[in-house]
Amino acid sequence: MDPVGLCTDRVSGRYPLTLDEVWAYYDGVAPDVIYSTSPPATAGVTDPDRDPGFVSKAVRENLDRGVEMVRYWDPAKVRENAWREMCYVRDKYEFGTCYYLDGTRWLIAYVRRTSPRRAPILQALRSSRWADRESDLAPTYVTEPRALGADSD
Repeated sequence: MDPVGLCTDRVSGRYPLTLDEVWAYYDGVAPDVIYSTSPPATAGVTDPDRDPGFVSKAVRENLDRGVEMVRYWDPAKVRENAWREMCYVRDKYEFGTCYYLDGTRWLIAYVRRTSPRRAPILQALRSSRWADRESDLAPTYVTEPRALGADSD
């Protein structure tokens, strides 16, 4: 489900899709787990420029990496796609676990709240020996990923 096409090439850019079509595809597939280096969008915020998480250093660095990785992608679309991902995660997922990458970056596993496999996935993620249960994410993420629980709206 990644935009580079390692898992599926449907959303890799090989096909001319609008971002609405990309996110409709994701919504139709309803992945049980989404991995991201971004936090969820802040609750109640509908404008990326007003979301402290979106304008944070961590997300800015993610956006810069995305544009560098695929230099032919439109930076405005990369930005909009990142915002949509953060909102999608906020609205439909909960924190599963995170894995320390480097410096001040983590790979965060979010689990779909309505997944029929939710409980065993959460148990497996949280019991992983590589799961980072100790690090303080607050210096990196303005919107704390661990606060995204099953009862979040």
